[in-house]
Amino acid sequence: MAGQPGRLQTTFNSLELGPRLHERSEIKYFQTGLAYAQNIEALPQGGFSGRAGLRHVGQALSTATRLVDFRANDGSVFDIAYGAGSAQVWGKTALLSSFAHPYSEAQAKIMDFAQQLDTLVTFHEDVAPQRALYNPGAGTWSNADAPLTNIPNYDYGAEYTNGVAAVWEIQFEGMAETQSPPSPWGIYVLTINNVDTLSIRWTSTSSINVSRVATAIEQLGILQPGYAVTQNGSWVRVTFSGAGNVGDDWAISGRVINKADAAVVTSKVTPGVAPGEPIISPGRGWPRTGVFYQQRLLMGGMKALPAAWMASLTGEYFNFTDKIKDANGSFVVLLDAPGGEAVLRIVNNTFLLVLTSGTNYWVAGSQDGLSKTVPPKHVPASDHGIAAGVPVVQNEGAAVYVHSSGDFVGELRYTDVDGSYKALDVSLLAYHLISKAVDLAARKKEDFQAANLLAIVNGDGSLRLALMLREQDITGFMRVESGCRFLAVSCNGRNELSVLAERGNGTVKTRRLERFEAGLLLDAAVDFTNAPAHEWVQGLAHLNGQEVWALADGHVFGPMTVKNAQVKLPVPVSKGTVGLWHPPVATTLPMPRDRAEGVVVKRKGRIHTLHIDVEDTTSLAVAANGGKVFDIDLAKFGHVTDTPELEQGFTGTVRISGLSGWSDLPQITITQLRPGRLTVRSITIEAKL
Repeated sequence: MAGQPGRLQTTFNSLELGPRLHERSEIKYFQTGLAYAQNIEALPQGGFSGRAGLRHVGQALSTATRLVDFRANDGSVFDIAYGAGSAQVWGKTALLSSFAHPYSEAQAKIMDFAQQLDTLVTFHEDVAPQRALYNPGAGTWSNADAPLTNIPNYDYGAEYTNGVAAVWEIQFEGMAETQSPPSPWGIYVLTINNVDTLSIRWTSTSSINVSRVATAIEQLGILQPGYAVTQNGSWVRVTFSGAGNVGDDWAISGRVINKADAAVVTSKVTPGVAPGEPIISPGRGWPRTGVFYQQRLLMGGMKALPAAWMASLTGEYFNFTDKIKDANGSFVVLLDAPGGEAVLRIVNNTFLLVLTSGTNYWVAGSQDGLSKTVPPKHVPASDHGIAAGVPVVQNEGAAVYVHSSGDFVGELRYTDVDGSYKALDVSLLAYHLISKAVDLAARKKEDFQAANLLAIVNGDGSLRLALMLREQDITGFMRVESGCRFLAVSCNGRNELSVLAERGNGTVKTRRLERFEAGLLLDAAVDFTNAPAHEWVQGLAHLNGQEVWALADGHVFGPMTVKNAQVKLPVPVSKGTVGLWHPPVATTLPMPRDRAEGVVVKRKGRIHTLHIDVEDTTSLAVAANGGKVFDIDLAKFGHVTDTPELEQGFTGTVRISGLSGWSDLPQITITQLRPGRLTVRSITIEAKL
């Protein structure tokens, strides 16, 4: 029989598209999308394969709720799992240590963190910033309140009596009239905070000098009533008292304008202290977020002052003294933001990003250094805001975040062409897969056959993975189904994507640390070795009461239920892997019905023949036209029957004909009925439409 024309799909980079796009055959993403994508990974070069499995690392705390990546100064890599009152430190394969902290489970879930060398600082508005320290020599950990010093005062509107007026004194040298050589009386100008007074004529009568200085200062109009100008011996004393004046924000200097041999000498004799109370404290609350940036520690989103952030002294991360007036001094910034807007994240990107609950800003010029003497310029980049408690991650130079609604993923990317940040929607085509997101992580691509991977944990415990190659305009979302509730996700310094998963049988559930592992076909998986070979596999306590599969000596066994932490296989085996299994599922978009521009055919159709091009595949099943899934016997296409199935994979085209059934939306589903490798390079569909 002569070959029939069919619809070819070789690329699946857009993965699952939202239902509103299922008949949008005119958009370019339709040709690379799927109607349903579960447990698959799209390959950047085309095609898709089953996703990486989840390796069981160990049982976590019953309250474990947040994962923190820690990359020590000596190159060590750790995953820190925070729970109520305690944190576990995990290495590559085992629990290494733990330390106590003051966070509840709910607080740990939304805390922010910043790491520098062997120091981790964590933030929550109701808990003083914490500092966890790693001692690489001893391999030990400790945690205590961060040693913040010299916290500046802020006037929250209460009645304060702790203000101290700054006091400056002015001395005049060589101002008298002389006859030899002749010189006039001195005329001078005072400068207060870079504002010059009118010219003042000096006199030998001290009381008149005091009066003239007082008049000149009054004419400036920059002080509030209550200050005082008095005489102190030969000096003129200026006391910056009075409401609105008290503090250390004043500086006086002077210069003589008509005598080269005279001078005005000024000195601060009493430093001022602004009335108020520490800007952060147990009574007023603490910062929500922080970041190490250009040798400073930045903290923001104070509970009592949410639309503000503060910077430490340069080179002294925990010193926030406001006494230093130079560029390297500590300072506090109040955003020009509407009420109710809170700083939720401060991010080190191309420029400094200050992300709030309502608006996302970038700080122009921040790449050249923050300065106390130059007010930072906050430029709005988007009005989406970000979701509280959800990290912001980096991907190809862009900052990826969750919108304040929790239902969209976006990115901020600086472009030299525009000289500004552009806000883009990342999850627009897969809008239905993101819902009240609670955690976010990004993994860099590992080789040429992979791509950057974004992981999103939703509020209902579901996990989504997104293929991200934004420079190539490639983004695709898919579902992770593993029979558990996901709580947190993180990518560590080994570029391993780790999750906290809650699993169990019935009401008995535990939380575990698991990691995605390329080539692994099972979840919650553990390896075993039997010497000599025998039928029993033990050490499966974390899988008690659950249905598992075993991949042993190249064979696939299962399903079977774990009892008393063990299972019995039908034959003796020497080594293998046991774990849970949930199949990959890829359902194509409905067949296009276009007959001409603007002309479509709306009637039932039937897909009758499939050509599935696979690579190194050991298990394959299909369904068509809404019918049942049936297994494809790959032995007919070249498998050797007396060789273990996992030791041989089929590469080539599988042709399936005679498919029955009619459907309003003809589609096919590619999946599996038993664990195995699966890589689909292309699908060609022949149909009667």
